[in-house]
Amino acid sequence: MNKDWRGRVNRYAPFLVWATLIFVFSSSTGSAENTSRFIRPLLELVFFSASSEFIDSIHFLIRKSAHFIFYGILSLLALRAFIGSSKKILSSAPMVAAFFSVLVIAILDESNQSLNPSRTGSLQDILLDLAGAALFLFALSLVGRIRKV
Repeated sequence: MNKDWRGRVNRYAPFLVWATLIFVFSSSTGSAENTSRFIRPLLELVFFSASSEFIDSIHFLIRKSAHFIFYGILSLLALRAFIGSSKKILSSAPMVAAFFSVLVIAILDESNQSLNPSRTGSLQDILLDLAGAALFLFALSLVGRIRKV
């Protein structure tokens, strides 16, 4: 019994911690104004002669890439949790369960952002989140197929 409990914690804790991290960043902490405080100086250092518009564009791309990557990682952590689950609905189709868990979290995340005056919720961001999840899960399935060959 104790071993089962430890196994669940080992599988689910990374997924839950990562989801919590996403929700922390969906607060004003992750607003463009706040992230520009540390990203902008780094970009200005790297692109020292770039225009302000260029720096703003790169900052925007970094923020959107974060959506893609953070949710891609979330999908892999969900998959890791669900593969060994004792719940048949999760373990019988763990990739589907992982994708749908990302969908739910993405919707909650964007809903949370729409309630925050310094943030905006966006359907495009949900789609970007899902694209990250789908690509990461697809890439993992390809790696699994290659290893079987």
